[in-house]
Amino acid sequence: MPLPPVTIVCPDVAQNALGRCLLVAELLASETEVQIVGAQLGPEVWGPARGSAIPIHGLRLRRMDQLARGLPWLRAHLRGRLVIVHKPQPTSLGWFLSARGRRGRALLDIDDWDAGFGQDWPARKRDRLRHAGNLVRRVVNPRLVNSELGTALIEPASRLFRHRLVSNRWLQRRFGGALLYHVRDPERLDPARVDASAARARLGLGAERTWVGFVGTLRSHKGVEDLIEALAPLGPSGPGLALLGGANPREGFACDLVADARARLGPERLRACEPFPMAALPEHLAALDLIAIPSRDVPGAWGQIPAKLFDAMAMAKPVVVTDINDMAHVLGEGGRVVPPGDPAALRAALQDLARDPARARALGLAGRERLVERFSYAAGRRVLREAVGAAWGERRASE
Repeated sequence: MPLPPVTIVCPDVAQNALGRCLLVAELLASETEVQIVGAQLGPEVWGPARGSAIPIHGLRLRRMDQLARGLPWLRAHLRGRLVIVHKPQPTSLGWFLSARGRRGRALLDIDDWDAGFGQDWPARKRDRLRHAGNLVRRVVNPRLVNSELGTALIEPASRLFRHRLVSNRWLQRRFGGALLYHVRDPERLDPARVDASAARARLGLGAERTWVGFVGTLRSHKGVEDLIEALAPLGPSGPGLALLGGANPREGFACDLVADARARLGPERLRACEPFPMAALPEHLAALDLIAIPSRDVPGAWGQIPAKLFDAMAMAKPVVVTDINDMAHVLGEGGRVVPPGDPAALRAALQDLARDPARARALGLAGRERLVERFSYAAGRRVLREAVGAAWGERRASE
């Protein structure tokens, strides 16, 4: 059965929610016309997505009360199409329902437990005070788009959708739906296509030490503070830390974290860069020796499976993860698993791999083989096509 044109409704095309939307769009693009539409809550489309071949249409909004004005715009993009609504948030699920979108021809895609993010409390006192202040301001401001309160209120409406997609088993237990992991294209992310030495030199990663990488947005639930704590005692000759893509100077938490890392590790053991285009991801990953994904045992991490785990596996990088959500299940024999919130265990695992490069390379290759077999675009297309086909077939049968 041929698939209809598809519109994916993104809650904010200016933020990293667009990453999952692009993944779903790319999986569908070989079979049908697909576009991404959504509120644009920042001045520009999310940086890593610029240059994508998928059409992205954003409507610039600054306040919740502006959503009503954009309903005709949204309806025009939904008309005659199967719709995939990304995230149960006011600017996606709420906006779709306000536009009287037909749930019978729509799927809801959930890749995080967004209502859990407001429940995370940073470890440091100054960060806790900042978090509390931000949370109060967001909750008491009814005009603010996608506040924690608005997200919590809209989440129960996810039950209105018969067809759902989720990114991990924790979300599947909570919401049901078909399981579509953050699959990756092993041909696009192929270590054989990148000159690792040249990439390392361009990023300023010296050959004299092992470099541990964390790639992605810096958030408190991701445990980068634990990674800094793990590496700091190893001294000037110890492994370096590369924070790639998260050193956003416009975000206070990221700036403070980078400053703390520089103070604890020294400038010679730290490299940090701002967000970069998706096309540059293979080069950034190729330059690293090890990848760390030290998520904490907190609500913001419970429903999340980091997309960068799949990126690292595709690039044959050995990964050290914490035992949160499905990370150990996905990683398999591609690295090491340590308890969350345990810098000493994280330090030991990283040191073991740094001291045995041959073993580290073998783990990385095993991880890539596992991704090709179980978490590739080919596997994702099968799951998505079945889900989309079921929704479209049910809609046609009812007409």
